[in-house]
Amino acid sequence: MVTKLNPSVITDDMMYEGIDLSASFVPTAEIDAELADRIAQIREDRLWGEIRRAAKTNSTLQSALEKCIIIYKLSKDYENGI
Repeated sequence: MVTKLNPSVITDDMMYEGIDLSASFVPTAEIDAELADRIAQIREDRLWGEIRRAAKTNSTLQSALEKCIIIYKLSKDYENGI
């Protein structure tokens, strides 16, 4: 049975659910690094989600987030030569 979960309520333990840790599974440094990258990305996505939700009711945070977005867009445009 597949259960849909809100990503913001996924715990670290839940992320490992379904990973085959049997004796035939031999983790490699590459797989470990890939898993660590995925976990880091999930944590960062959750953090940005929390920031965006909090900014809806916090005008100071909303202002800072808007400035961050402008800086990001300007730096992205600059990198592309625009």
